[in-house]
Amino acid sequence: SLVDNAFTLRSFSYRMHSNLFSFAAEGQVSGSRLQLELTTGAGTKRVDIELTDVPCLASALKPLVLAEGLTAGKQLRYSVFDPATMASVPVDIAVEGREHLQIRGSSIACYRLRSTFKGITVRSWIDQEGNTMREESPLGLLLVRESKADALAGNWRGSTRDFITASAISVDNAIAEVSPSYVKVRLENCDTGGVE
Repeated sequence: SLVDNAFTLRSFSYRMHSNLFSFAAEGQVSGSRLQLELTTGAGTKRVDIELTDVPCLASALKPLVLAEGLTAGKQLRYSVFDPATMASVPVDIAVEGREHLQIRGSSIACYRLRSTFKGITVRSWIDQEGNTMREESPLGLLLVRESKADALAGNWRGSTRDFITASAISVDNAIAEVSPSYVKVRLENCDTGGVE
């Protein structure tokens, strides 16, 4: 992906492959228009999307927030381009405050941010240089910045979990077909608020 000096999107290339399908998208921003070239098993098509505002990329959010200046209580909103859905999605970021984070015996001065994207809230602690030191997601996933040696030496016995198993949804009936072209499911007893 290419961004300009303000971290707004200029062009991107996105590819996703699995055993069942492959998908590729190339995009170029021209003014307020996003020109796309989408490639699937059915061929290639060109699509133009009118943008209400020029989006940035999710990876550019923390540098953007730093450039704004961090003060407790500051509320920010950005438009982020999601290549998986080919749409711009708002991200709300709140600077919740400053705190010292304890990592491997060291105290690190950080800003705590709350980011909300598509109804999912993530809390991040970033240091003065913009490095993410800790991040917590609502699924219980915790990321902590540390050296490779510390990560490899950590005693994870008894605390490791298989991500696929932990996030899998069990079904009542086995799927008979080995390689189905699609699967239709009905979700019950779940809160779908905020899900698009």
